[in-house]
Amino acid sequence: MTRENSPGDTAGRWIRVSGDSQSEADQLPDLNDYCDDRGYAKGKVYEVHGKSAYKGAQDPDWVKVVKDVQDGVIQVVVCWMVDRMDRQNILHAIPMALAVLNAAGRIEFSEQPECNLDANSPTIDDEIKAFSDRIHAANQESKIKSKRILKAHRRRRESGSVIGRAPWGFSIFCVVCQRPPVRPGCKEHKKIFAPTALGRTWIPRIYARAVDGRSGFSMAEWLDENHVPTEHGRPWNEAFVLALIGNPIYYGARRNGGELKTEALVSVTVWQEANDKIASRARKSGSKTHEKAKLAPVCGACYGTVRPGCSTGISPMYRKFCGTKRVPYYVCAGCGPQRKGCGSAVLLSALDSAVDEAFASRGGQHFEREFIPGDDRSAAIARFRENGAAAMKKGDYEAATAAGKEAARLEDLPRIKPHWEPVTTDITEAEYYASLSGEAKRLYIARHQILAHVDMDEDEDGEVIETIIATITDKGPGG
Repeated sequence: MTRENSPGDTAGRWIRVSGDSQSEADQLPDLNDYCDDRGYAKGKVYEVHGKSAYKGAQDPDWVKVVKDVQDGVIQVVVCWMVDRMDRQNILHAIPMALAVLNAAGRIEFSEQPECNLDANSPTIDDEIKAFSDRIHAANQESKIKSKRILKAHRRRRESGSVIGRAPWGFSIFCVVCQRPPVRPGCKEHKKIFAPTALGRTWIPRIYARAVDGRSGFSMAEWLDENHVPTEHGRPWNEAFVLALIGNPIYYGARRNGGELKTEALVSVTVWQEANDKIASRARKSGSKTHEKAKLAPVCGACYGTVRPGCSTGISPMYRKFCGTKRVPYYVCAGCGPQRKGCGSAVLLSALDSAVDEAFASRGGQHFEREFIPGDDRSAAIARFRENGAAAMKKGDYEAATAAGKEAARLEDLPRIKPHWEPVTTDITEAEYYASLSGEAKRLYIARHQILAHVDMDEDEDGEVIETIIATITDKGPGG
């Protein structure tokens, strides 16, 4: 056992629980009584909540304990039981213990004092054996518990009940009690993902913007501007938006979901189109040092000219900072695999001003855009295929044949892709453009093709006059 002459030492109290069904408060009284009985000064409490010792999730917190022992903040670590310290295996637990012992600290267990570890104890070998036996028992208990949980998960999947947290825009709903589940009464009941009011409103809008080619960053800004809350209360970010768009739950499927049925908030067609647009976007790395360019013009100097590897004759212009003063220009980049620009460069500020003037003078009627989700009947086809397979298993070949024919008929119908259609308004293009600012103006301009070039002419004195010409063409509702 540990040495007796240790009153006055400062004890750090280690409390670990692996889930919300357990409470740190259940362990603390026993730890306090243990410290009082031995005359230890009660030092820091190390609370480790919701971290599995079977997976070693408590390691970063244990590093803090070791550092405090090394710094002399505490001299002894008091745990409730051995399995509160570790459940992984002997090879993981022994180095944890040695880190404290090598720093001249001790580890003691209020409910299992026979496992107390003190490098100066004359019975250290017996203590290590008792400690190792307890770790092995805890590890085996966790393995059995893990198998039991996996079996329960498999049973719940087969019954169509959800496992895990609800994704954004959904909540978990008990189909038996017709309410959000309440423990312990709803524990064995079937539970599903039910769309929330936020999900029904904003998920279709998010996917519509993704189909429109918006970036994850711009969608995150848009959601924050509209005060759409996140689960954790922090601002939206690009990574979360892109992960949300890639989650198949929003068209009614769930990864490893078994027989789980979930209401779709968008169609399979919209989901696929949105993810295709996200995948096709150029991925940029590095820090953002400049604001985004307002325009993405096409070079008018070589418009229609076919170059090596180019079949369109359309050469984009990109912003480039030139000269020692880093003046921004739009520079022709060429196109095709062997792209080489024609050398045309247009002063960025001059072209931006020319485009602003051109939009401000447009007198035509403004058209808003309405998102049409489209349909390829994927959900209905999948249902007929499933019904056909189920009928085949039962030996009902007539029903299986009928389901297969109906699925084939739907597959032969024209596919309607998600798209945008124009809707007339009562304001002019100039009035609408004047109402925009910032990112909204840039996105609106992106729906038009800007053909840019510099017209060179001479005045009466023979001096060269440069005129910036911007020709604007509407790309259409889906542009």
